Amino acid sequence: MKKENVTVGETYMAKVSGLVVPVRIDSTSRIGGWDATNLQTNHRVHIKSCRRLRGAVKKIFTLAEYNDRGKPFAKTTVEDTPPQSAPAAITTQEATQEATAPVERDPGERGANGAKRVSGLDAAAQVLAEAGKPLNAVAIAAQARAKGLWTTNGKTPANTLNSAISREIKVKGDASRFAKAERGKFKLANA
Repeated sequence: MKKENVTVGETYMAKVSGLVVPVRIDSTSRIGGWDATNLQTNHRVHIKSCRRLRGAVKKIFTLAEYNDRGKPFAKTTVEDTPPQSAPAAITTQEATQEATAPVERDPGERGANGAKRVSGLDAAAQVLAEAGKPLNAVAIAAQARAKGLWTTNGKTPANTLNSAISREIKVKGDASRFAKAERGKFKLANA
């Protein structure tokens, strides 16, 4: 694409942050290039050169109509589609908030065997109470999972428990249920 072919007010596909997205050219920049608006995110972008532009867009697609590589799912033009209510475009910020929203759990939620769900720290306290001796995080995690006290889909359950127990000791201090017995091993604080 050549600089002479770029028109202010038109929509072009442009490479922005590694993705090819539709941008509307708003004005010519005083430092060279163009000031534009990314139509997927509605953020202002600066197009430095015409090498970033891929071509004019005949139809403006909503965010839901784009795949993960920035290309429209359908290759239709405005004339090909009958008039209908357009779906609302989802902003990147809304999609991120929805994806990172914490999952709300019912405190009385039951596990697979019908028993009340126990946290990893509660399971560790039970395992240490039954063992009666200091254990390392690997042994605590293995026994908690073997007894069905604690389930996790994590790849490193021992590291998760080690971190959680250490954090409780650091944060709660003397009020913690756990204490360090020797290097890498934990015991119950009241034992």
